[in-house]
Amino acid sequence: VGDDDAGRILATAFGKTGGQIDAKLAIDPSRPTTEKARFVSEQHSTHLLRADWEETHALPKPCEEEVLATALKLLPGCGAVVLSDYGKGVLTPHVIETLIAAARKAKKPVVVDPKHLDYRAYKGASVVTPNRAELSRAANRDVRSAADIVEAAGKLIASADLDAILVTRSEEGM
Repeated sequence: VGDDDAGRILATAFGKTGGQIDAKLAIDPSRPTTEKARFVSEQHSTHLLRADWEETHALPKPCEEEVLATALKLLPGCGAVVLSDYGKGVLTPHVIETLIAAARKAKKPVVVDPKHLDYRAYKGASVVTPNRAELSRAANRDVRSAADIVEAAGKLIASADLDAILVTRSEEGM
């Protein structure tokens, strides 16, 4: 989060969960806390527009190291590591590589919701979970049929040294 009112509001909200969420928030004074606003038509409840206020550059080294130190400290108590990559600069190549290596060493599965087009960024992950469009972009081709998905996923598994890829296909399941 940023060192701003939105970051403080978020920290306060997590503090009001009665201990159900133990948020570990790194403060990055070089960026604002991400804020999003959705504009909806009153008459039809139709989503018209979304506006985002955010910075997506890579974390500065001190914040990156704080994120890693916290994650590595908590790793022994986790059943799995989930890296949900939104492309906001938190999951830098160093963070991804370090966390996957540490999780594998600790025999913890690693699940990745990808943003990178090059899945080699997630080398060693247990499973990467793209949707069909993300898989198409990563494979540099349109994948529509089940056979296309299996072929594209197989190539990416081999090239990126992944255990598996689980593709979500909207109403068609996984």
